[in-house]
Amino acid sequence: MRDRERLLIDVAREQRGVFTLAQALACGFPRRTIEARASRGLYETIHPQVYGIGGSESTWRRSVIAAVLSSVRPAGASHRTAAFLWGLTSRVPEIVEVITRRHRRLDRRSFTVHES
Repeated sequence: MRDRERLLIDVAREQRGVFTLAQALACGFPRRTIEARASRGLYETIHPQVYGIGGSESTWRRSVIAAVLSSVRPAGASHRTAAFLWGLTSRVPEIVEVITRRHRRLDRRSFTVHES
């Protein structure tokens, strides 16, 4: 396996099968390669510039990581999502919540973005 393939797999493994276009570029992939693989179904496009390795399990925690990675930095899980991740509640939230700096929010339909 080529070095860049191994690097990207290692990145995705640490993030429950999810990676960003920027991470793939940093591993040495051209943008067109990532886009071509996504169009062929080797990668799943989860959010703009956020991909899942084809065949990786789609879980709630994976959706949290994808939501945070698709948000403008700095960003993190927040509110009920963070409470569940920290073990403060046993109830899995119905919607993923992410927080970012004020005026840096992107509109996302599949999760809620808060500003601070």
